[in-house]
Amino acid sequence: MRRFLSVTAVALVGTVVIAVGATSAAPNAAPLTGTLGIDAGSCSAGAASGSTFRMILPSGDTSGPFVSNGDSTCDDQTYTLLRPGSDGGLVLGDYQPAPAPPFDGNGNGRADRIIEPTMFFGVGFAIASNPTDPQTKKDVPAPSVGADGGALSGDLQAIGAAWNDQNFNQGAPKPGNAPAGLTAKPTGTFDSSSGAYTLDWASQIEGGPFDKFTGVWHLEGTLRTAGQPAPATTPPSTAPSGEALVTVTTSALPSAGPTPAASETTTTTEVGTPAPVGDVDDRGADNEVAIDAELTGGREAPTWLILLVLALGLAAIAGYILTDKAIRQNQDSP
Repeated sequence: MRRFLSVTAVALVGTVVIAVGATSAAPNAAPLTGTLGIDAGSCSAGAASGSTFRMILPSGDTSGPFVSNGDSTCDDQTYTLLRPGSDGGLVLGDYQPAPAPPFDGNGNGRADRIIEPTMFFGVGFAIASNPTDPQTKKDVPAPSVGADGGALSGDLQAIGAAWNDQNFNQGAPKPGNAPAGLTAKPTGTFDSSSGAYTLDWASQIEGGPFDKFTGVWHLEGTLRTAGQPAPATTPPSTAPSGEALVTVTTSALPSAGPTPAASETTTTTEVGTPAPVGDVDDRGADNEVAIDAELTGGREAPTWLILLVLALGLAAIAGYILTDKAIRQNQDSP
């Protein structure tokens, strides 16, 4: 009996030690609830601030080199500015799924609850959180973030980006906790008195034209608890009723290859209906036509002016021929 009690005591002590060890290894972060409100990115004085996105080249590391987005309004075009969507930011503990269909007829992502669709090489990209990741087809938990004092950690497996009719998981960790290069789990800061936060993570893309590129995300703003309305945001520039703003660039990103070509010039013009973007490989020619139209104001010369210029040109040629013939005749005469 005494031996049995001794063995039992040792087993219980071992169980307690294991339990304590497991508890100490587990995160101590207290889950946050509500919405991580997103402060819009800006580039005042040439420096990017607020919420931003960058992309690391496959040959790079956490310090770069980064892809330059010709649609960025920053002097440093490796920063793409983000604006809050209709929900004001990232909802914790629930999904903000993409609409059906997730793309419009030009390949632009339509999800607009977390952030507004944002131009990236002439095509709008959008992000959403879905119960099943559209790219990997794996079931993923809803986004969660916890605070341990002033430090944040979390699980954002469900975050996915939609661009040019393609889905790219941008979660961290990756769905199913699969290892993936430069992917880094969410970290950040939190002020419990004001609700101000910063949240950073990185997610390496697996497959598709951006294979082994890494998205680097930085969100900042204020945690908004349930029931608090989303703050009013300044609407983006819009064209008059019945028109749309279309951004065109002089060069396009290749559908595949090690390094995307940065756009050189960005022109925004008001048109009745946006011109089809088409496949990313074909966009360069479309953009040249669009830019030519912008330079000419979309107007054609009147017919009478064309005929007048043509008549003057023919008269000049005829005069030159007659003059040259007369000179030759004078030279030949004795």
